[in-house]
Amino acid sequence: MDSNDTIENLSSINQDLFEEYEHLLSLCWDSATLSATFYVMQTMEMFIVPEITDLRPMFSYTHNLFRQLNPIAVMASGHESFLREIMNLLKFPESACAKDYSVNVVLNNPDMNKFVVFPQSEKSFPENHRRLFNVNVAGFENESEKKTYLNTNIPLHQKLVIQSAGNLLRYMEANWKSISPDNAKPIISSLKVFSLKSQVLIDDSSYLALEIFNTAPHPSGFMKGIKGTEQIGFSLYRLLNHCQSKQPTNDIAVLRKRYDTIEWCLDPRNADTVGQLRKVLRHVYEISRCFKKILEKPDKMYFWKIFRTSITNAFRVCELCRDSTEPEQNCGIVGDLRDAIECQVDIMVGFDAELDAMKAILRAAQVSVPDETKDIIRSIFPVYESCEFTLVPEMGFVVAIKSPMITPSFDTATSKSGVKFICHTKETYYYTTPSCRELNDKYGAIYNDICMREQQICTDLIAFITKNLPKLLGIIKSCAQLDCFIAMATVSGNVCTFGHKCTQEKGLNIVNGRHALMEECKTVIPNDVHISPSTGNLITIITAPNSAGKSIYLKQVGIIVYLAHIGCYVPAASAEIGTVNAIYSRIHSSDAVHQEISSFLYDLHQMANIIANSTERSLILIDEFGSGTTVNEGKSLLVACIEDLSRRGAFAPIAIFSTHYLDTVDLCEVREMLKEITIESHFDDSGKLQTTYKIIDGRYPQQNANELHNIRSSVKNLDTLTDERLKSILEKMNSSSSAPPDSDALLREKLHCAYSTLMTITNAFRVCELCRDSTEPEQNCGIVGDLRDAIECQVDIMVVFMAINEIIDIDEGMEQNKFITLEGFDAELDAMKAILRAAQVSVPDETKDIIRSIFPVYESCEFTLVPEMGFVVAIKSPMITPVSSDSSSTATSKSGVKFICHTKETYYYTTPSCRELNDKYGAIYNDICMREQQICTDLIAFITKNLPKLLGIIKSCAQLDCFIAMATVSGKRMYVRPQMHAEKGLNIVNGRHALMEECKTVIPNDVHISPSTGNLITIITAPNSAGKSIYLKQVGIIVYLAHIGCYVPAASAEIGTVNAIYSRIHSSDAVHQEISSFLYDLHQMANIIANSTERSLILIDEFGSGTTVNEGKSLLVACIEDLSRRGAFAPIAIFSTHYLDTVDLCEVREMLKEITIESRFDDSGKLQTTYKIIDGRYPQQNANELHNIRSSVKNLDTLTDERLKSILEKIQA
Repeated sequence: MDSNDTIENLSSINQDLFEEYEHLLSLCWDSATLSATFYVMQTMEMFIVPEITDLRPMFSYTHNLFRQLNPIAVMASGHESFLREIMNLLKFPESACAKDYSVNVVLNNPDMNKFVVFPQSEKSFPENHRRLFNVNVAGFENESEKKTYLNTNIPLHQKLVIQSAGNLLRYMEANWKSISPDNAKPIISSLKVFSLKSQVLIDDSSYLALEIFNTAPHPSGFMKGIKGTEQIGFSLYRLLNHCQSKQPTNDIAVLRKRYDTIEWCLDPRNADTVGQLRKVLRHVYEISRCFKKILEKPDKMYFWKIFRTSITNAFRVCELCRDSTEPEQNCGIVGDLRDAIECQVDIMVGFDAELDAMKAILRAAQVSVPDETKDIIRSIFPVYESCEFTLVPEMGFVVAIKSPMITPSFDTATSKSGVKFICHTKETYYYTTPSCRELNDKYGAIYNDICMREQQICTDLIAFITKNLPKLLGIIKSCAQLDCFIAMATVSGNVCTFGHKCTQEKGLNIVNGRHALMEECKTVIPNDVHISPSTGNLITIITAPNSAGKSIYLKQVGIIVYLAHIGCYVPAASAEIGTVNAIYSRIHSSDAVHQEISSFLYDLHQMANIIANSTERSLILIDEFGSGTTVNEGKSLLVACIEDLSRRGAFAPIAIFSTHYLDTVDLCEVREMLKEITIESHFDDSGKLQTTYKIIDGRYPQQNANELHNIRSSVKNLDTLTDERLKSILEKMNSSSSAPPDSDALLREKLHCAYSTLMTITNAFRVCELCRDSTEPEQNCGIVGDLRDAIECQVDIMVVFMAINEIIDIDEGMEQNKFITLEGFDAELDAMKAILRAAQVSVPDETKDIIRSIFPVYESCEFTLVPEMGFVVAIKSPMITPVSSDSSSTATSKSGVKFICHTKETYYYTTPSCRELNDKYGAIYNDICMREQQICTDLIAFITKNLPKLLGIIKSCAQLDCFIAMATVSGKRMYVRPQMHAEKGLNIVNGRHALMEECKTVIPNDVHISPSTGNLITIITAPNSAGKSIYLKQVGIIVYLAHIGCYVPAASAEIGTVNAIYSRIHSSDAVHQEISSFLYDLHQMANIIANSTERSLILIDEFGSGTTVNEGKSLLVACIEDLSRRGAFAPIAIFSTHYLDTVDLCEVREMLKEITIESRFDDSGKLQTTYKIIDGRYPQQNANELHNIRSSVKNLDTLTDERLKSILEKIQA
């Protein structure tokens, strides 16, 4: 360990060693074919991705690579649509153009080269081919061996492979100094092939829906949203002990090896060995990162120690695997590690007799510290644990005192005896003494020889390790895999999961499968899954009552298939699983305001992606698709999607749909490969619906009010939902001639408002002065007035301000990182400082000559005073390492010039002149330190006395800073000052969505709500994607901004104060609390009904969409009636819904008003909306609007006008 390590905190080294991976990614796409190459910065590995079909516009494999790698820089070549998709993934603005990032423009520009566009040209092929063959890869004896490896393992016949690799290597050559400044040239520890064909595609929404990964924000409001503060939520990742498995694979050979590993770990005969492996694997680190650090800083012993520990324990793992298995036994990764110990070469370094002899001389020289020196040490450290000579690199022999004292005491005896302080680390203090200098003069040359010899051995060792690095990396990688599978085996044993069989035959045959996460919370009812082409049930339709477990069943199937494809045992009695190439799901809904995509359109795009990209080897899980619109539209869309899949016959993917549309199969023209299942349920003696959670064949029968009674009983606060009222609503709906529509669920855009500013006392008073000078004494100007008055009345605060400015030399103190008093405050102190300044004469010429032998080039060489060290010579030089030679080292030792330490480009040495100055002026320096310490203590006590007043001013400054930011936005966006009053109501003219208008031109809308006009409760009905959810959010944001004291986006606004803002916009579930998304919505609505008052604002978007039409409509009507019965004491509430006859079904219509969004059909029959709010109800839908929906989702080819009309006619019949 070098001298810096003695005073440096190793936490920063640990942080460098275990930092997250950073990737450089090169992509080439042409004619629906993708190839890629990526480089891992921390492990120095390069991976070649062979060509694979990647269809546009979805570019599924491109998205998959970005999801896995999260690259820090991207090189791309391909069609304009491909480059646009890359820019979207990198979150570039829509206005950005790929031409602006051409390789000729940005390659050598560090500020812009995070994205580089290379031309798609045949001319570059020879040059890229040359770059690939000239790359320096560790582990090859000669160029011939490397060439053979490349020709054998890399698909060099694929032009896109050559181009992607060449583009990456060209980028690395041009930017390597900015990427890795510690290395002179790119280093590649290994070159491997990374195949995407064997990977199972899973998108982010499926990972979230299946709860494979789940992060929760930090519970503290101050930490929420900050990168790195997220907590691991309830997920498979947490269940499997944070195992970071690779992407799921459908390679049968790989999966069998993983299963064999878990089977070996679960064998009771291997329990002791597994326990030993766990202990040893804790100390096996990723040596590629460590070796990179060794190459950058070979003198850092910490990295050598980690490297040695990893290698030692890795071979210990190999030995354990060898001793516990038979030579030909199939035991997966364990077998690989067993065989590795036989073929790996011995990497032990040979013994050096000459070096050992020199070290023996140095060890013998470290005699005991003389008694007279110990007496001086005791005057500094009355209590110490040890005092002994030690050899420190670049400093020579020093006395190391280990003492628990925080600050040692100084007296004149130390300077007279020649005992000088150097530096300290934690509880160890280092001093030089005359005995140290004698030892340095006698053994300095030997020490230099040892350093040079060890440096040569280090260089040879690095070369030897580099040669064998690929083999070492293979062992370490197998250790990491074994560690992961031991964790999986532990979970598999604890939760009674069983082995299974993965086959190439399509199908799922799972007996007594269970939800891996659900059974962590409660006893789970197991269910079977039997799907295969031979039984003609590739597409399964599940209908069941609310909260019966439909979504759980879908997730259970998805999790079991996922676990099987990462090589883990599954929660089932037995399982035969055909490999899949992708897992698609449509379970969670979301929206994207900045992309002008509502939750309904988001669902359509998601489903279009599934239809376009799914193959016969895909698994599709769809939950309640079509619930975000009217019944006719939703049912038509669902039937069209099912028909598209079923028409593929035996080539259809495995798909499971859950729905409340009970007649879905009846509406399908093509019913090949369709099967209906339900969840067993019955009514008890009280008429309450009970479910057994057991899957059975068949369709769930038509619902009635008894099930609604069951729903009501689970939400006690919803008192208006009685059996009698439900029956009357149902009768009214059944007698209505209009078709019952369903609803749409949109997610609300989260708003984050935060401010942080830290003002010094000086700037705080400058703010007060500005406020005073720019306002009249009695002028009403809010926080500005408070700050104006503060400077007049707070006399004590002014004294603090003046004291700090007159006592402390802030600039000098910041530079030296200590408390320094201004000149003129204390005459005696100034006189002592003047003596010290006069003592700092020029460095003698003979000392400068010695310095030049160490630093041939330096900018300055002068005396300086360093706290606790006294006078030293400070040499400022751009040289990274000073010259070290026999002549220079001999000259320095003879002249008494000794190295102490260095900071960046400044090196500190002691000389005889320094020691003379310390002897002469040491006592004065001590007096200065004590005097300034006393002044600092007095000033802190004075500030503490006035701290509350100071904090008040600083707080006002922070508030002012926040409101200045608000004012800036308000001025740019033409916000207006709202008129706030105590009267209930909203009167907003031309209100706008504050976030939406950042993305596009927004159509403003009015809001006029008050008790006098009798419209406290507003019902909005409108077509899909017309802006219903945007209108709700717009009202909520305007009211929120008004209540935090900000101007609002409107032409004018009169807003009555509210005491709460409630919303039901987000839908979610909570598996660990046994709450489905439908029950979650009910609980949320029950909370709103129970806690809302006349001063509340309620925003409800598509409540009741998670169940059948009758149930959803009944719940919505009951909630609206509960609020409307309060009359003038009702809260302000806005409901959006697709249930057009909601108001007609209400018995109490007081305070109700209907509004819609203006729309019309153009000449082509396409529905156009003006996004303008008007009074009235939206008229009944027809196929023209469905045509409008289909035109927005081009991939859904089965949804033609003719097919829509036939489905509608069938529904109406």
